[in-house]
Amino acid sequence: MSELPSFASRTEETRARTGAAVSTLEIFLTSPKESRICALLISQAAAHLTSAGCSPKELQKRARLLRTEHQVFLNNLMLFVATPKSDVEISSIAAWLNVCRCDLRDFEGLRKLHLANGDDPHPFKTTITLIFSALTSVVQSGLKTGHVLSQSAETSAKWPTSIAAVFPAGMAAAIQTFTGFYRITKAFSILEFVKELLPHYPPLADVIGNDVAFWKLLADELQVCADRLQQDALTGGTQASTLYSSLRAIVNFNGTFVNTFTLRQKLTISSAPVLYAKKIHDALAKVFMVAKTSSDADQLSSFCLMAMGMAMAYINVDSTPICALHPVFLTERHRFAGYAEMSAFGDILSVIQRLSSHAQCCNSKCVQTSGSSAQKLRLCGGCHIMRYCSNECQRAAWSDHKKVCRDLGIIKPDYDAVKGKMASMSGEQSLSVAPILLQEFKEKITRRGFSPGRMEEIRNSLVTLLPSRIIGTFR
Repeated sequence: MSELPSFASRTEETRARTGAAVSTLEIFLTSPKESRICALLISQAAAHLTSAGCSPKELQKRARLLRTEHQVFLNNLMLFVATPKSDVEISSIAAWLNVCRCDLRDFEGLRKLHLANGDDPHPFKTTITLIFSALTSVVQSGLKTGHVLSQSAETSAKWPTSIAAVFPAGMAAAIQTFTGFYRITKAFSILEFVKELLPHYPPLADVIGNDVAFWKLLADELQVCADRLQQDALTGGTQASTLYSSLRAIVNFNGTFVNTFTLRQKLTISSAPVLYAKKIHDALAKVFMVAKTSSDADQLSSFCLMAMGMAMAYINVDSTPICALHPVFLTERHRFAGYAEMSAFGDILSVIQRLSSHAQCCNSKCVQTSGSSAQKLRLCGGCHIMRYCSNECQRAAWSDHKKVCRDLGIIKPDYDAVKGKMASMSGEQSLSVAPILLQEFKEKITRRGFSPGRMEEIRNSLVTLLPSRIIGTFR
């Protein structure tokens, strides 16, 4: 095997070839008839950066060394892609952005690029989709390497400016800016990118959380998807799969956003997402009524994942529900049990049971009116299950509960192990293997030395923690 050239020599060669490619691009930028040659040059420049023997770490070094050339290229690129191009050309652009580890500082250029496109945004939609898809993969890889989200003061200081460049007046304005019209389904690549970014740049949640226009847009879009799905079911259409994909994309974004926002302890009854919670739940309830009559178990399972995200989304930081879960989820919650163990988001049934029992004090002698708005239920800090509406109720029930709380902590690793195995199985596998795993779980619990009486106490306490099929092993 021939020896690879040194990093320095390869870098110089790449710099030379890339510089030549950029210079040639400048010549052809104003010649639409030569756009195919431009695309070829872009592809070649990207290929040089991903040549054989270049490790990810080395690629980062090259990207930094080539930063000057990259900026020159990017500036010219703003003009080059302002006119409709072929998929090949657009893919080449996305490849360049990906390879060069394009970061948030380049977003200002993307915004200017759109503005340069004038009054005809439609040909630009595909370009934006590919660019944001490329940026999503850049963020994902950058998070692993630390390149995109550097903790240095210099990089951190530039983040707010970069965010402001892309989202000048909030998420709704960004969607309008990049798509030309208010339709979330035309901006999935933007949602996906922001979803990846949110957990690592929480201040962005503040911008979106106060963006009433965006949440109205999201609620309207869910309603449109739900109506179309219902109509498709009535007419025997073939759009269900596409519509489910749209719904999942919207709700997965919503769950990620609200989880980030809630961690910042700012989700309140007046927050923008909550203002449209009822409309969002109504739309999802309509989807559920379609899904539950479907013979396709995957569709119902997919909806369970969505419902999980929505149920989790509207719990305040003090675990008090700030909006009512739609009645259809409560009356039909038994349908979720078969999928709860397989959910990547956790136990759907558990969440729904918790939400439906929020207004109930765990002190059996409590005389306060159930569901009273005056109740402020406090969660037990040990198990996060038991709720008490006052210090008096907590003291009255604490002596009994603290033993159960301790036992829940003891058995939780056993439960997590079973749930983890089930999560990696398909629905059919789960149905066949579950009895074996659950029996194994029961034997582990029995070996803990609990008496039959204590097992019954634990079983009663686990009703709001474990899915129904696991609960059945205690009976």
